[in-house]
Amino acid sequence: MRENGRSMVEMLGVLAIIGVLSVGAIAGYSKAMMRYRLNKQSEQLSTLFNAVIRYQRDLRIPVTETSEGNAESVISYLRKLNEIPVEMLYSQNDKNYDRYIKDIFNNNIRISHHKANYMGLSIEIQNDNISKQTCQNVYLLAKNFSGDLGYVEILRSANANETQMLSHVYGDRFCSDDKLCFKNLKVTDTETLCNVCTESSMHCSLLFVWYDKDF
Repeated sequence: MRENGRSMVEMLGVLAIIGVLSVGAIAGYSKAMMRYRLNKQSEQLSTLFNAVIRYQRDLRIPVTETSEGNAESVISYLRKLNEIPVEMLYSQNDKNYDRYIKDIFNNNIRISHHKANYMGLSIEIQNDNISKQTCQNVYLLAKNFSGDLGYVEILRSANANETQMLSHVYGDRFCSDDKLCFKNLKVTDTETLCNVCTESSMHCSLLFVWYDKDF
């Protein structure tokens, strides 16, 4: 007698194959999406770094006694000049609208101009399962700007009153044989640097400092 259809064993085998293929497809999609987001973060930060360098050097963002170190004044200034990508801005109704901008990973970013002749850009590093990749991505991006950067340091704090300044990496102008510098920074170095934040429950941020050209 001729049998029609498939046996239960055959159907289970087909389902098992589909399941394996689905897992592989999901993993591939996740990696591709992460790569896209890292590339987008690099694009966003490159735009900001270029704006900071250009306006610090050429236009000298105005600073007053009341606005020294004031992130709101710099972010507002650059926003009005359309130097900040729209997707990085908070909603106008949000309390952070003039205080912070954000990258694609929702890391808060502050930009401040100090009368001590430097500008600072700080990026908060969230303590989650992708923070190490984003942290390393930022360090590797900064290598492209090492000619203008003064240094980058990690700020780590348990609260607002206790901040540790750690792990300086220096730009070309301040590099020497006894310092860790961007021009010879390796991927393994970025992993070690980022472990300081991602293996701790403390709040972390990366502070980028640009000195005035004639400093």
